[in-house]
Amino acid sequence: MTNREMAAMLFNIATLLRDRDDNPYRIRAYERGARALLRSRANAAAILGGPNENARMAHRKWELGEHLQIKLRELATRGEMQYFHELCEDLPPYMEALMEIPGVGPRTAQHLHEALGAEHAEDVVRAARTGKLESVWGFGKKRTSQIAQLSLFDDEALQSTENERLRAA
Repeated sequence: MTNREMAAMLFNIATLLRDRDDNPYRIRAYERGARALLRSRANAAAILGGPNENARMAHRKWELGEHLQIKLRELATRGEMQYFHELCEDLPPYMEALMEIPGVGPRTAQHLHEALGAEHAEDVVRAARTGKLESVWGFGKKRTSQIAQLSLFDDEALQSTENERLRAA
């Protein structure tokens, strides 16, 4: 997992906490941790997933709190963070599904749901491939083409799902 991916997860958690009117210091800690990961040239996953001596060095270097450091170590070793999933439990099911798309956080997921009625990542990719996504505010040609090229799922499965929906209608 890259520093950028880990930082995106921390920024998403900060946004979810802000939407819940959580402790502002906790929100700031997640944002500060994300910025530190973006600034770092070292691979954070290798440092945090390594021996404790490396983790202590990261704590001093990036000024991470103990709890955030533990959560980042979990993210570095497992590729996911339980705390993020716990925060998503309170959200509508489509939010977590749409946040699987790289670069889509909680607010963008809500915006996509309102604009397109999208409930799954497949819906957004389909809209990008058909050109409907460009009409949504915040999605230009570049971002639409990046989403259209995603292979989050099998294209054959996407086509069969599309055929089933057409038969049902």
